Amino acid sequence: MVKNIPIQKNIFKILSRKKAVSEENLTDELKNSLKQSYSGKSKIEYTISRTIKKLQSDGFIDCYRSERSQYF
Repeated sequence: MVKNIPIQKNIFKILSRKKAVSEENLTDELKNSLKQSYSGKSKIEYTISRTIKKLQSDGFIDCYRSERSQYF
């Protein structure tokens, strides 16, 4: 049986390793780490983007925008 790991915990782990992470790198790292354990009905990209937006709206992570990308 595949164990479902909370995506928020993985986001916090990735963000805690670096000062700033681009949105693209964060999404790629999450996809790679959750490939085996994700068992949701929606696509993993959608779930990741919704989780990031929720963490932003709750004030847990900050987003900084540059000309080319977003950084967390």
